[in-house]
Amino acid sequence: MIFWYSPFAGEKKIIVEEEAFHYLIRVRRQKKNDEIAVQDGKNPKRYYYHFNVIEKKTALLEKVKEEDIEKTENNIHICWGICDAKTIYDTIPSLIQIGVSKITFLKTDHCQHSVRLSFEKIQTICINAMQQCGQWKIPEIEELSLLESLQKYNNKIILDMTGETVFSGKDSASKSIYIGPEGGWSESEKMNFMKEEIKKLDTNLVLKSETAVMVAAASRLIV
Repeated sequence: MIFWYSPFAGEKKIIVEEEAFHYLIRVRRQKKNDEIAVQDGKNPKRYYYHFNVIEKKTALLEKVKEEDIEKTENNIHICWGICDAKTIYDTIPSLIQIGVSKITFLKTDHCQHSVRLSFEKIQTICINAMQQCGQWKIPEIEELSLLESLQKYNNKIILDMTGETVFSGKDSASKSIYIGPEGGWSESEKMNFMKEEIKKLDTNLVLKSETAVMVAAASRLIV
């Protein structure tokens, strides 16, 4: 664990209780006077606390110092057609490790319309992944229809096997990357895309939706 997330990071004292107490004291076995790094997922600062009091069900952290951390932002925005919820939940930790800063889940013609994503669960997954890899900022999460997203975001790349040019990480700087659900984009949806926006991945293989998402996101790191 690189740091522990708390919305109260930065305050002089933090009371640790319930699930956080179980995790830090029972699982990680933190002891009195141990030092722990704490971040709030909003600011590029890391705060250091000591465990000053540990009781049966609560612990008290007191701040001893703070430091600025490197504000690394890859500005990777993924627009992903909704697929199986478990697939999405299982893929998010890897997207956090890559540095994805925003995910827009798209309601499309071929998406699984019965899927209801839990944004509370997604935030928990994001925070757990951040604590392990060190990403400082909680990604922005939203759900839109495809048409709503096309109206909201002007700079975009649509990944589709019909693209005439190969997608490169160099193409995607400050652009939203669109990946369809299983089954891809419908013909009526493709009518909303501009020809120059459509790119294809450099493979003849048919990729699962989550695989395409990972390839597209990681491409920004190896340009």
